Amino acid sequence: MKEAVQDSRGKGPLAGVRVLELARLYPGPLAGMILAGWGAEVIKVEDPDHPDPMRFYPPYLGEMSAGFLAVNRHKKSLAVRFHTPAGRSLLQKLVAQADVLIESFRPGFLARWGLDYQSLRQVNPRLIYASVTGYGQKGPYAQRAGHDLNYIALSGILGDNRDGAGRPVIPGIQIGDVAGGAYLTVMAVLAALVERQRTGQGRWLDVAMLDGLLPFTGLHLAHRAAGLEAHLRPLSGSLACYNVYRCKDGKFVALAALETKFWQQFCQLIEHPEWIDRQFEPGQTQTTLKQNLQKIFQQKTREAWVALAADADVCLTPVLDLDELGEDPHLGERGLFYQQMVEGNPLLVGTRPPVFPPEEDAQAPALGEHSRSILHSLGLGEKEIQKLLQEGTIVQAAGD
Repeated sequence: MKEAVQDSRGKGPLAGVRVLELARLYPGPLAGMILAGWGAEVIKVEDPDHPDPMRFYPPYLGEMSAGFLAVNRHKKSLAVRFHTPAGRSLLQKLVAQADVLIESFRPGFLARWGLDYQSLRQVNPRLIYASVTGYGQKGPYAQRAGHDLNYIALSGILGDNRDGAGRPVIPGIQIGDVAGGAYLTVMAVLAALVERQRTGQGRWLDVAMLDGLLPFTGLHLAHRAAGLEAHLRPLSGSLACYNVYRCKDGKFVALAALETKFWQQFCQLIEHPEWIDRQFEPGQTQTTLKQNLQKIFQQKTREAWVALAADADVCLTPVLDLDELGEDPHLGERGLFYQQMVEGNPLLVGTRPPVFPPEEDAQAPALGEHSRSILHSLGLGEKEIQKLLQEGTIVQAAGD
């Protein structure tokens, strides 16, 4: 078997690793973008008749879906009808030179065309094959459809976060897709790459978003086992020292003075040392403390509170809206935002992979943008490629 073809960039800790991404929508593509940002050569493989639906979801930035741009940068695109014999043959040639394959179809779907792990391991026994699904490859729910809300509901996250009336609060972010799906996929792939160095063998990774969410409840389960009453939920707003408060200008701050030393310093900062010993008193004490703190926070603007607490070490931060992120000096210095010119203005249109952010940013690829060059890398000649184009086995975007 041939060695994996090295990424021409040759930069980043994963340079030389080739990843085939047969994933759609959010979790799998985000995992692929992180690996690509860290230097891997990620080839997004799509059927031109049924490409990634994210390409067509509004709103758009120019001619490209904003959502697709957010999770598909730094990749190459191969458009191949892999359900045809010629398309399968091409994909098998790619698999023979690949290190990792990420897919996000329902269990059993790719087996129809011989593209499941058991079939492809015969082509490349070193292949790491990550299947990203909502509920995993086995279990009563394996074949069910689902979305982020279903996964956080089943994991206990939704049930453990309720408003004052006891109704579960739906977060406005996709916790399951990102933490349970993309991040877990990246961790599993990296662990499998390390294992392969020792064993010489790949493996099948069963990445279930529901599984990836369960660690979020681990601390709460331990607290419940130790006898903590469920209705207290100390990290869900029942404590005055760990809460969100509205300021004079209508904006909010987050106070997280959970340890006694931080609470003590905060009470001294606001000149109420008599509240120090009441930090964890239960019942009406917390309600009264929260009411009193709210009155105090209403006396100054958010920025005034942030300035006052800047050197006090009391765990107080502003609650930023999305359109304020680019203005924060710390976030700006970390360099993790992807900017793009929109109507002559630089706008934040995504984030860059953390820890090893790429030196240069790249756009998301058009469908089939790199089809020709990828097939050239497999050793196919121009006549063979033209024949595949004419037959409709592959599609290329203009300019490749």
